[in-house]
Amino acid sequence: MPRKPRVGLALGSGAARGWAHIGVIRALERLGIKPDLIAGCSIGSFVGAAYAAGELDRLESWVRGFTRLQVVSLLDPALSGGLFRGEKVFGLAANHLGNPELESLPIPFACVATELDTGREIWLQQGPLRQSVRASCGMPGILTPTRVNDRWLVDGAVVNPVPISLARAMGAEVVIAVNLNTDMHQPWTDEPDQPGSSGLLSQWLNRGETPPATPGLWSVMSGAINEGEACVERNLDQLKDELSRLGLL
Repeated sequence: MPRKPRVGLALGSGAARGWAHIGVIRALERLGIKPDLIAGCSIGSFVGAAYAAGELDRLESWVRGFTRLQVVSLLDPALSGGLFRGEKVFGLAANHLGNPELESLPIPFACVATELDTGREIWLQQGPLRQSVRASCGMPGILTPTRVNDRWLVDGAVVNPVPISLARAMGAEVVIAVNLNTDMHQPWTDEPDQPGSSGLLSQWLNRGETPPATPGLWSVMSGAINEGEACVERNLDQLKDELSRLGLL
């Protein structure tokens, strides 16, 4: 029997959409695909670290259980360096996920950050999980930078939003990359069951209705997880063909 290639999972940036990574992982699990290593960037590092630590179930429960009041309680304004310090949310995450050393995780894991002074890409492969993920998620101007080994680090999305190169450097022969960046050139479409922007505007003008309400926090976070899973399902046949070609199925 031929040897299966070493599989890496590269989870990219995406802000609130990043919770879609959970849904993608769930869909891959149903196909029997489990990565040999994980590379993450920004929110992808958050989800990837939880998966590597064997705590994805707890993270998903935490995300789906968020309320507006809880989010407000986690905001900790900063006096300089960014709008928020982020200590509360990452402290809570550590309570749920633990704070092991990256090198001790059951699945090898590393994440990308950006050195603030030089703009260089930094790969974090050792050290406390909480500190590393905090550095990778530090959106400039929003969260304050993180000090790691005498360097100020910010969001890895600045230099490498989908860390395929890191996964390759870790030894992956095949990389499954999850890119959540929107294709701004893709036209809007109006499907019968889900009108696009023009369809919604037309309904509003012609029927005298108010515009659809802005989705609530729970809808956005849970919806991202569900959409990540649904995206894999919609492309399942193509995915299976490619995975079979690579010897993974």
